[in-house]
Amino acid sequence: MPVGQKLAMERRARLAAERLLAQKQADLDEAQALLSRYAREFSAEIKQTRAKVESYRHENARVKTDLRDATQKAQAVERRLWHAIASMDDGFVIYDQDDKLIMANETFHSYFRGLATIKPGMSIHEVVRLAASVGIIRLGGETPEKWQNEMLLRRSDPQAARIISLRNGRYIRVIDRRCPSGDLVSLFIDITDSVQAEHTLKDAQKQAETASRAKSAFLANMSHELRTPMNGVVGMADLLRETELSEEQRVFVDTIRGSGQALLTIINDVLDYSKIDADQLELRSDPFDLEQCIHDVLRLLQPAARKKGLALLVDYDLFLPTQFLGDTLRIRQIFTNLIGNAVKFTETGHIFVQIVGSTDTDIGTAHIHASVQDTGIGIPPDQLSRIFARFHQVETANNRGFEGTGLGLAITKRLVEQMQGEIWVDSEVGQGANFGIQIELPLDPSADMTPPQLPQEIGHVLVVDDHATNRALLEKRLSRLGANATGCSYNEEAMPHAGNADLILAHHEMPDSDSFALANTLREQGLRVPILVFASAIDLMSERAETAELRGRLGDPFTDRELLQKLTNSNTGLVQTRQNKKLRVLAADDNKTNRLVLEKMLQSEDIELTLVTNGLEAVKAYEQLKPDVILMDISMPEMDGREATERIRAMEDASANPTRIIALTAHAADDIKESLIASGLDDILTKPLNKGLLIATLDNLRQSAEEPHRHQASG
Repeated sequence: MPVGQKLAMERRARLAAERLLAQKQADLDEAQALLSRYAREFSAEIKQTRAKVESYRHENARVKTDLRDATQKAQAVERRLWHAIASMDDGFVIYDQDDKLIMANETFHSYFRGLATIKPGMSIHEVVRLAASVGIIRLGGETPEKWQNEMLLRRSDPQAARIISLRNGRYIRVIDRRCPSGDLVSLFIDITDSVQAEHTLKDAQKQAETASRAKSAFLANMSHELRTPMNGVVGMADLLRETELSEEQRVFVDTIRGSGQALLTIINDVLDYSKIDADQLELRSDPFDLEQCIHDVLRLLQPAARKKGLALLVDYDLFLPTQFLGDTLRIRQIFTNLIGNAVKFTETGHIFVQIVGSTDTDIGTAHIHASVQDTGIGIPPDQLSRIFARFHQVETANNRGFEGTGLGLAITKRLVEQMQGEIWVDSEVGQGANFGIQIELPLDPSADMTPPQLPQEIGHVLVVDDHATNRALLEKRLSRLGANATGCSYNEEAMPHAGNADLILAHHEMPDSDSFALANTLREQGLRVPILVFASAIDLMSERAETAELRGRLGDPFTDRELLQKLTNSNTGLVQTRQNKKLRVLAADDNKTNRLVLEKMLQSEDIELTLVTNGLEAVKAYEQLKPDVILMDISMPEMDGREATERIRAMEDASANPTRIIALTAHAADDIKESLIASGLDDILTKPLNKGLLIATLDNLRQSAEEPHRHQASG
């Protein structure tokens, strides 16, 4: 091969080797650069790792320190907790989920000191058995086995607690609770002081109740003892006032009577408020007639109103039922206080009682709204908010002459509120006052709810009354009952209408005239229109009230049913068929003064009165006389009124109408009245007796006794 060619080939080989070397050198440089970069990164990672390791080393040291501190604190808290549990005055026990004792404090161990040893690991059954068997517990008549079972059963109730009595006189309340882990924690709380305080409180309560009963008995007895002589004082004063007296003597008699009535009011108010204040007043729920109740109150207050020349007016909603369930004594007391107050503070004008309401037959109740309006002195605006406060009476120049206890309205308010009702007053000075009441009363389910109806034969009724308001009310009532009513005031005005009237309803007392003069005038003119007379005091009317012209008498005010009864009798003429036999009344009272008062009150009435001195004589007299009515005193020697009534009831013929027996008593307490009714008595009249109320009661009984004869006549 030529040298040149070899040299060329070597040159090409050398160039290829140089290029390869350069390539390898480049790869080496690249690898070295990559290695250098990796070395730098690894170095940085090493530094970071070392920093983390150092940080972890410090964190570990801090955690160890915190853990050591926390452990020390937990141990301290645990020691404090155990020390606190150990120093507790109450027993503390912990059982595990298998009911094995874990620990108990010193107080719990003290219950067993000297009698038994309580150790960890004992079951709760063993602990309870030891407590019952070694004499720690006063079992109170229970057997140890029964007591153990009851103590163990309480574990099933998480809220269970029981009081146990220890032999040393201490009382312990045991409370068990299950923890979420299943452990049972029992706490034994010493409640000895609380139990002793409770016993002391109960003893004090018994003493207070005994004292309250003694006070109530004392007040009731004192009320009776005071009422008994007051019957003579007030009764004789009433009778003496009806005799011929000089003006000075009449002032003396009125002073005696007024003072006696004031004393009775004080006695009643104090007795009632003491019961209300002690929460001892319980309301009854008996059938009663609300309209009759209000009219009874008005008749009782009629003498005081008549003395002042005041008219007592009442408007009872004809479409409102009258028969309800309630405490008639307390409802009567409410209206007595309100109407009596109105009479007391009214010198001229009238007192108007209005009763309206609505019924809900679905629930059997009625919503009653009653108002008592007067034309008296009124109440200042600044006194209205305090008018129902106890011992409060409005102090103004106009009313300083009116005396009172200041308890009447306070008692009324408490009674209304106890009936879940509401009471209020509206008034202007010099314009009178208007007291309003709203109460709910249950309807009497046994009562006849049919509205009263006039007989078809009665068409035109002439009302003769000088009081325009009362005349208008009577016209409205008669119109609602279906009659064509015409009102007038004097005889001269009555004459033109009398010829067209089927009946004349006339007030007995009219200016310059009376019902007798009206009857004489009609007779002189040849008119024989029956006249039904009403008067504020029917005891002042003589027997002439039931002549051929005067067909009957009514107390004023009167109820619609009383009016209807009289209208029916007057229209049919059945009053003339009345029997001539007098009403036979037997009265029993051991007090000579009371018998004298009763005899004088009834001497002008068409009554055959027999007086006896005790219950034994009353029973004998009943057998002999078979009276229509018995007026029975309750407190009498040998045999009291209750026993006498029970014997008479036992002797009565079941087929005959029972004799009406009315109690005459000086007792005013409700419980005594309730017991009297339970003994068989039909009604109660409280001493001192009110002559008008007594005569009205007997008059109603007379009418009831005549009903059989009237029915026979009509048949």
